[in-house]
Amino acid sequence: MNNEKLFIEIENIKQKLSNNFSNLKTISSSYKKEKDNNLNYKKNTISNITDVKSAVLIPLVFSSDRKSLNIIFTLRSKNLNNHAGQVSFPGGKFDKDDLDFNTCALRETREELGFKFSDISLIGELDLCKTGSGYIIKPVVGLVLSKKNLLINKEEVEKIFEVPLNYFLDTKNHTKSLYKNSSNGEKYVYYDMYWKKNRIWGATARILVNFQETLKGKK
Repeated sequence: MNNEKLFIEIENIKQKLSNNFSNLKTISSSYKKEKDNNLNYKKNTISNITDVKSAVLIPLVFSSDRKSLNIIFTLRSKNLNNHAGQVSFPGGKFDKDDLDFNTCALRETREELGFKFSDISLIGELDLCKTGSGYIIKPVVGLVLSKKNLLINKEEVEKIFEVPLNYFLDTKNHTKSLYKNSSNGEKYVYYDMYWKKNRIWGATARILVNFQETLKGKK
């Protein structure tokens, strides 16, 4: 895929996300039944959210050979208190100084990966994602314009890796797993994805499915 085709792909993604903006909703990272995956949030705004607010960046980047559009993932440090050793997007909790979800996502990405705000061009956003642990996550999609400032914060991130976006657009790579809560016996379904030896699951996988649904117009 040459540069022109890559930029056309970016423009197509931007258009799909723009079309989606007026129909944003809230999804759940896991759910009891396969059809029970939507929650009744009436407005997708900061003010009416009672869960812990957070944001993540879905960082799109051209592959080094310029043949594909990839997503950058982080493998969280094993020393972290929450979600240690899991694959995730750069991101974190809303800070009192954050103006909005976009600012939160960019600030967290800077803290984890060193990218300056000017290194990333935001192109859209996805649905809010509610987790079982009481977080509400706003995924923001951005194109990494330059990697020159990449500096991994080893206290938070063990490593990063890239996966072609097209891999996640193929639903054959989306699998579902069953989790049983030992405290109440409730059974929940969540998404699992594997790239080489990396397991992507939970909220990160659900956000990827939402991305696929949005781009393919199947929400």
